This record gives sequence, C-alpha cells and structure tokens, in this order.
Amino acid sequence: MANTLLTPTTIIRETLLLLEATCPMLETVNTDWEQYYTGGAGGTFKKGAQLSLRKPNRYLSLDGPTITGGQDTVEPSVNLNINQQKVIALEFQDKDLTLTIDRFAERYLKPAVSQLRTDMEVYVNAVAKNGIFNAVGAIGTIPNTPAAFGAATQRLDEYNVPMDSRNAYLNPATMTAIRTAAATGALPAVFSQRLVEGALLSDGSQLPYNLLNVNTYMGQATPQHTAGAQGGTPVVNGASQVGSFVVTSGWTASVTGVLLQGDVIQFGATDAAAGAVLACNPQTRLSTGVRACWLVTANVNSDGVGNATIPIYPAISPMSGTTAQKQQATCMTSPLNGQTIVVVTGTASKSTVNNIVMHKDCVTLAMVPMDVPEKGVIWAVQETYKGMTLRMVQAYDVLNDKRITRLDALFGAVVQYPELGARLIY
Repeated sequence: MANTLLTPTTIIRETLLLLEATCPMLETVNTDWEQYYTGGAGGTFKKGAQLSLRKPNRYLSLDGPTITGGQDTVEPSVNLNINQQKVIALEFQDKDLTLTIDRFAERYLKPAVSQLRTDMEVYVNAVAKNGIFNAVGAIGTIPNTPAAFGAATQRLDEYNVPMDSRNAYLNPATMTAIRTAAATGALPAVFSQRLVEGALLSDGSQLPYNLLNVNTYMGQATPQHTAGAQGGTPVVNGASQVGSFVVTSGWTASVTGVLLQGDVIQFGATDAAAGAVLACNPQTRLSTGVRACWLVTANVNSDGVGNATIPIYPAISPMSGTTAQKQQATCMTSPLNGQTIVVVTGTASKSTVNNIVMHKDCVTLAMVPMDVPEKGVIWAVQETYKGMTLRMVQAYDVLNDKRITRLDALFGAVVQYPELGARLIY
C-alpha cells in the first residue's frame, strides 16, 4: 500500500494549531483586528502597512429637559503598524512527507513554532510596556502577596475594566516568589489554592493560575524598563495645563534622556498631597482617590536651565475644565503650578521588571495575509485560524541543489485600549 503524503495545507494547518496551543499570548490578546479595521475586508499586506482601528466615542449625559447643543463626535482611532515580519527557513525532503503529521511536527514544526512564539511574545510584551500608562508596585520588592498583586487589579477596577478576560504575565522570579510564599503558608488559603490549578499540558501549553480573578501565566518575555536619568527637583511650570504635553522645570540642567519613553510620572508627592492630580473613572467620571499616571511617549532632554516639555499619554483633560474636556476626562483637575513630579517607574537610570496585567482587549495583535507567489515556486500556501495567518512557500535552490521552505508571519501590535492594563513593577 502506497504511503500517504502530507500536503502543504496539512502542514501549515498543523503549524497554526501548534502556535495557538503553545503561545497563551495569542489566546489572551485581541486578534480580531478586522472588526475595528476601517479599510474594509479582504486584501493582502506588506511590511510597513498601517491599519487604522476604530475606538468608541465618549459622550456626557446632561440634565434635561433642555439641551444647549450637541456634543462633538471625536471618532477616535489608533494606528497599528504592520512592522514585524519573521521568517524561518526549513529544509526537508520529499521522503519526510511520508511521516505521520505528529512525527513531522516533532522534527520540523515544533522547533520552528517555538522560535516564532518567542519572537512574538518579546515584541508584544514590549508594545504593552511602552503603551500602558498605569503603573503600580514597590521598587525593589517582588509582588508576591495578595496586596501587592492586588494593586494591579485594583487599578483595573478603578478604570472600570470588565472582570472577564483579565490576564497577567509574570516573570519567573515573581511567579516563583508567589509559589514559595504559598508553599510556606505565607499566603491566604484561597490565594494558595488557586496556585494548584495551573499546569502544563502534554503539548507544552500552559493552563493559567487564577489569582484574584486574573488568569495568570508565567512568561519568559516579561519586559524590563530602564528609567531616565532624572535629577533635580522637577515641578510643573505653569498652571491650568491641558493636552498631550506638560511644561516642567527644576530638572538638572542639560541632561540627555532626563526621562525616557515608557517612564510613568504623577503630579503630587502623595495621593493626599494638596493639589495632587487624581484619576477619574472613565465611565462614572468620579475620582478614584489615587493619583493619575501619565506615560512618557518619547525621550525627553532638559535644557540649559533645567526646563523640559514632556509628551504624555493620556492627554490632561480635567473634569474641572470645559464640556469637551469633561467628555474626554482623564483626571479631576489640571496640575498646579509648582506641583511636584514623581517618577513611578524607578530611580535614575535603573531597570525595573514590568509584569503586565491587562484585559484581553487592551492589546490588539494583527497577523495579516501576505501575497502568495504563484510562479517560481514548488508550492505556496497560506491559512488563517482564529485571527492568526501564516504563509509557507517551498522553492528549489538551483545553486545548492536543495529545496528550501520558508515560514512567514507578518504582524504588528498596538495598545488599543491603554486604560485596560497596568504594569506591575518592582
């Protein structure tokens, strides 16, 4: 009886299944990018393409029965750059196609998928770290208690983040510290019991721990962040500032990188400080009682007298301001002139671990279709499964007398809803 040959379609479908099973990130971020895409359905993409993704409008409800006019419709959107193309070269012979799919996967596909998964996890974690503005944690202390871990879930609660589909990605040191605390009885029984629910399946996939209603995974790509050089006694320079930049003074003069992209700042030495800028719940628009966090979106230098203009996200849009500012409110008040600036993300030029806790919709990952060549190849296939698209092409290398098979993934990611996440730092 003749051997049954594996087909290219069978091979690429198995590759997609392996990628899904061994990469929890693909299950725990939003991959349904097409529902937000404003460019229409269908088509293929090349590296460098940009997708515009819709975000919902925000409105204020007004006291009736009369109204004084309509509210502006902002139609917010975010750009997702398709800037990552990962290629893995495979070599196998026709005789290998007589293997069972399980043996073929073990020999060729699993090593390829392992590397692809790692590359994607490193990239998406870095995107999340540089796009999420809320940051909590004690520098130098691993968050291995319910209170420390709960600081992140509290911040999600304060921003009205849905209770379902919350996920955490902790580095090995954090996860080990939590397990050790549980094993020694240092954690409450309920918290410890949740730790036994995590497990590895035979295919290498990871079942999450359920900690405080958060599906918690150990990740190998948890990002670190190096804080800016800082220096001086920085304060806000000018009252009633609004928008995506804040003018400051009091930094050490002429410092390159006084703040770095990904740094997080707050206005006010403590939550209770006079004039501290407190965050507001994006739905109720009531104060959360804690200082708002502001993400530094580009590297910042101080000038010759210690002034610096800091680009921030979100924009300062106070509830104490105009109707338009209330509609897009991010805080209760603007910072006062002379208000103390606190850098949350660590001391000068030091690195911190940034565990990520977020809702599934915080980050959108787009793995997009590519052009599939029809000429000059032995075969070429492309398949999409659960928002993941891979392309596989085999061609003959006439110079070296062998067949080369390439596996391509073209993708990009963006923090579409930054308010749905928090960085748990130490």
